[in-house]
Amino acid sequence: MCDALEHLELDVAPLLDQAGIPEATALAADGEILGEQELAFQRAFVEATRQMPQLWFRLGRGYRAERFPLLGPAMLTANTVAEGLDTAGTFQGLTYDLLQYRPYGRDGRVMGFEATHDEVPDGLEAFVWLRGVAAATTILQQMCPELEITCIDFPLERREAGLNVEAELGVPVRYGARVLRWVFAPTGAEARPPQACPHLAESFRRRCAVHLGQVREELLAERLTLWLMRSLARAPSAGDAAAFLGISRRTLYRQLEATESTYGGLVERVRRERAAFLLRYSELPVETIAFKLGFSETASFSRAFKRWTGRPPSIFRKEC
Repeated sequence: MCDALEHLELDVAPLLDQAGIPEATALAADGEILGEQELAFQRAFVEATRQMPQLWFRLGRGYRAERFPLLGPAMLTANTVAEGLDTAGTFQGLTYDLLQYRPYGRDGRVMGFEATHDEVPDGLEAFVWLRGVAAATTILQQMCPELEITCIDFPLERREAGLNVEAELGVPVRYGARVLRWVFAPTGAEARPPQACPHLAESFRRRCAVHLGQVREELLAERLTLWLMRSLARAPSAGDAAAFLGISRRTLYRQLEATESTYGGLVERVRRERAAFLLRYSELPVETIAFKLGFSETASFSRAFKRWTGRPPSIFRKEC
């Protein structure tokens, strides 16, 4: 995304600063950033390129499996397309993607691949879908050039996409779908990738499992952050969060404690950051923002925001 901005002669530094990412880290080949910083940068990037959805699509077309050091080789060496997709879904936690990918099928037979968007924050949907459809199609075609994709179901309407996705990908597209889905020819999932090597694929899968175990606790807080951004309006409890993650409340508390976090602290931090973002970049009334963040009345939100920043929401907005 930094390269894309520089190509457009847009200054990257303010966006990196807004996301809390040192410029040297972002430009370094081995630089590491937190998922929350990545999310903040994606927001800033989308705001800066809001009128250029074609750019979002081109970003996705630039993706290659090699960008994912363990997961990419595991997919490329899978024995069949179906096994490669299973690997992608099992170890998606090794990537930073707001879409949730999984094989699609009936009666135990894989018929394609789909991506749900339950964890995509408001305002990023079009960006995530356009980049996602381009990136996943590119990687599927790289994994198995002979794979026949008969159709892609795409959540945006044609006019919202800003370009002819069908012509760009060479695949028929059904616009306005409920989920993003790739439908294969009847035997497509059984196709064998050119680099298929079961023993090597299993070795990569084992290494993926080890690495995923190392980062799972770090991912917990990031997944919760994304979920809270969509759920704050209904004031979700710790029990709701545990149910979303598929773990017990006690396990949730224990894993958050391992990352020196608490559920209440995480809720407050997400509220604070979302409040600042909405006040700065939206024209929503303060009353609406308070509701979106789960406050029962505007006065409660104003008191909380002043405690967080030292200023009432209205003053903060004027200064921004």
